[in-house]
Amino acid sequence: MAARTKYRPHRGNEQTGPGSPGRHATGARRGRRDPESCLGIPSTEIAPNVRSAVMRLMDELDQLKHDLSQAEDRVSELQDIADEDPLVPVLNRRGFIRELDRAIAYVNRYKTGACMVYIDLDGFKEINDIYGHAAGDAALKFTGAFLVANVRSSDIVGRLGGDEFAIVLHQADRSAAEAKARHLEQGILEEPFAYQDCKIDLCFSAGVAKISSTKSSAEIVERADKAMFARKKSRRRSRVQQQD
Repeated sequence: MAARTKYRPHRGNEQTGPGSPGRHATGARRGRRDPESCLGIPSTEIAPNVRSAVMRLMDELDQLKHDLSQAEDRVSELQDIADEDPLVPVLNRRGFIRELDRAIAYVNRYKTGACMVYIDLDGFKEINDIYGHAAGDAALKFTGAFLVANVRSSDIVGRLGGDEFAIVLHQADRSAAEAKARHLEQGILEEPFAYQDCKIDLCFSAGVAKISSTKSSAEIVERADKAMFARKKSRRRSRVQQQD
């Protein structure tokens, strides 16, 4: 499995490509030196000192536009850093909730389907207790990379904290989201995770909640969390029955 070193969700308010009216479009005007069109009078009526002053102002304006563009780029870069989980190559809770709010707005505007998947690692405490916290950190990184590699680029993966992850599945109804959750549960079981010389079996439980325009992000997270705990309880009961 190829792990991604960085996870940056697409920001829908950015525009790219030729002809886009994005913030970098101001660069196309650099080099224009036309005091006549700026002042709206013929060149014969512009005194040399006025022409020189106007050209200096135009140069300063171009530089200000360039500086503003660089500042906006830096703000965007800092926002990306602030939204990244410090350990796992996914969004942190702040970044994920922001993307969930955007998904709610998208569902409301375009009347499409979307779901949230809440994921909690099973037996994570035992990994820390037996192999140490460094192994636990490695397991979290492995799980995050696994999730990113097994969802679409349009979907959003985040770490809510501890051993809890979440996914926004765009263009997915509940049935499709449930199927995806079960697929991910099975997939992590089949992924070999080795820490130093030890092979560690990873597994998690996943609960699904529909993203609705009538529910807040907090309500959707709570519903998905409850669905995850119900799923975890059901799997435990199933394992006990199989052992009997």
